[in-house]
Amino acid sequence: MKHETKGMLVGFIGIFIFSLTLPVTKIAVEILNPYFLCFARALLAGILAGAYLIYTKAPIPDAKQIRQFVIVALGVVFVFPLFINIAMTTGEASHAGVILGIMPLATVVAGVLLFHERPSFGFWMSALTGCTLVCTYAYLNSEGGFRYTDLLLLIACAANGMPMRLAVTYRGQ
Repeated sequence: MKHETKGMLVGFIGIFIFSLTLPVTKIAVEILNPYFLCFARALLAGILAGAYLIYTKAPIPDAKQIRQFVIVALGVVFVFPLFINIAMTTGEASHAGVILGIMPLATVVAGVLLFHERPSFGFWMSALTGCTLVCTYAYLNSEGGFRYTDLLLLIACAANGMPMRLAVTYRGQ
């Protein structure tokens, strides 16, 4: 199998698994406390990652790398899932899936801030059009207003991109 084909396959599998996040979270928060679910998920992921790092004999990170890791983990491992969990206690998974459509834009903004990239005008127009469509959907789907759930989901989106910016800020220290 070519590397490109393998990469596309792995990417597809990752997207498919991520697409299950909201429906499975909606089911889970009906049974479990959203705070417990957030920390249990983080603990399980940490145990699996730790076991993998031990198995591969990965080098121990230095203090600067640990600081960066902690900053990113706060956003990606705790804030993002926690706000998704809380949003799913009252919101619908399908609605949340559309709102999370803003996440790629948040990721791009973080990339622009981190690496001083300059996406084309066409890219920005497409990204802002998509963002506008998501916001319009949220507004119209909420009968002429935004929901509390929408705010929680937007915070979750920001939590996925902004910690990267903070971690890179500390890279020189």
